[in-house]
Parts: sequence; C-alpha cells; structure tokens
Amino acid sequence: MFDWDDEVPLHLKRTWEKFRDELIELKHLNIERHVLCSKTLKVELIGFGDAYGCGVYIRSLSTSGEIKVSRLCSKSRVPPIKEVSIPRQNLCRKVVHNCVTCFKVKSTLMIQIMGDLPKERVMKNFPFNVSGIDLCGPFSIKFKNQRKGVYHIMYVCIFICFATKSIHLECISDLTTVSFIETLKRFISRRGKPVKLFPDNVKNFVGASLAIKKLYKLLCTPDDVLAGYLASEEIEWNFLPPRTPNFGGLWEAGVK
Repeated sequence: MFDWDDEVPLHLKRTWEKFRDELIELKHLNIERHVLCSKTLKVELIGFGDAYGCGVYIRSLSTSGEIKVSRLCSKSRVPPIKEVSIPRQNLCRKVVHNCVTCFKVKSTLMIQIMGDLPKERVMKNFPFNVSGIDLCGPFSIKFKNQRKGVYHIMYVCIFICFATKSIHLECISDLTTVSFIETLKRFISRRGKPVKLFPDNVKNFVGASLAIKKLYKLLCTPDDVLAGYLASEEIEWNFLPPRTPNFGGLWEAGVK
C-alpha cells in the first residue's frame, strides 16, 4: 500500500509506461461482429445436440463463393422436458408425509450422540504417563508342581495407557493398601512413574459382594498410607465424574 504522496517504485513505473505505450495500438484492433458474409447468396442454420449440450451455427454463402460459418448460441446440460405433469403434487406429498406406514417403511437411522472424551484421552503423551487402573477378580490359583495344592485367591490389577491403549497386568495377592502399593511399585519399575492415575469408580460396586466392595474401597477411597505414597511419588490420583460411562471405556475393554 502506498500513500498519496509516496513515490511509485521503479518496476511499477516501467510496467505502467509500457501499458500506456501499447494503448496506441488499440486503433488497429478489429473485432468482427457480422455473422454473414458480404453479398450473401444462401444462408443455412445448423444445429447439433446430445445429452450434454446443444449448439446452433449459421452458414452463409456469398456470390463470390466465400463460405462463412459462425456460432450463434450454445448451451450445456439441457434440462429434460416434462411430458407428464402430476396434478395436486403438494397435496400428495402432504398425504405421504402424514402416512404412518410410509413413515415406518422409509425410516431414518438415528446416530447416538457420544459424550466428549477427557483431554487426557486425545492428547499425545509418553506411554503410561497417564494411565487408568482397574481391578478384576477374584481368581482361584494353585501351584503347578503341587499334586494336592491349596487354591489361593488372587486378583489382577490392570493398567491402561491413555496414549497408546496398551495394557499392563500385575498380580495382587489381596485387597490391602500394602499389596496395592507393592503392585504399583512393580508397575513403576517396569513402565516408569506415571504423572496421573485414573481409577474406575463405578457405582455398581456398592451393591455387590464383599470382595467387590473391597475393590471399590481400595480404588475409590484411598487411605492415608496410599495417599502418602502417591504424594511422595508426585502421582496425581484423579477420580472420574459421576454418570460418565464414556470416560471408562478403556477399563471395560481391558477387563474383556
């Protein structure tokens, strides 16, 4: 942009001077607008058309034998001509729209509106830097080499990576704070220390059996020992908001 009193750059000035000098040549420009030749002897109109367009040309013949062909008009995509008109079309449309049977036959599939995922689920991050925790079980196990071994109760702690959707499994002997801290230490030694942990605080644990209640209590209500360990390791323990099943899809898939 230039102000009114600014000097025009040299390259723009030369371009303008060249354009000004070429304007003199406009008097030699001749655009022929006559479609017929002089001293016309015969005139013919020729039309061409197909499914995509049509055109009309005029052909003239002069007394000296000169032939001139010019295009008069052309158009593409000629709309089809309606041969049969439907009377009371608006009335028929209204009757069809109010018909219950027609509405059922031409049903429209509805797409369920999905809830928004938390920001930790969609952001790029290091593996297991932000993870979810879930417990599944109990399972009855016994040692392979023992012929008449005693069955022991154990649980599985599932760690879900929010960035890569990877799964890390750790065995936990019982539902105590000390066992859970030892399981968390084994996870940290293998995968590194996470920054955030999200437990699965589902509400259906309340009315379940005693073992399931212990699972819920261990994950959703950490005691002072677990809270102190998380604070010493600078691990943030986040709870999911209530009535948000779309947040815990990774845990459910991991349990399967």
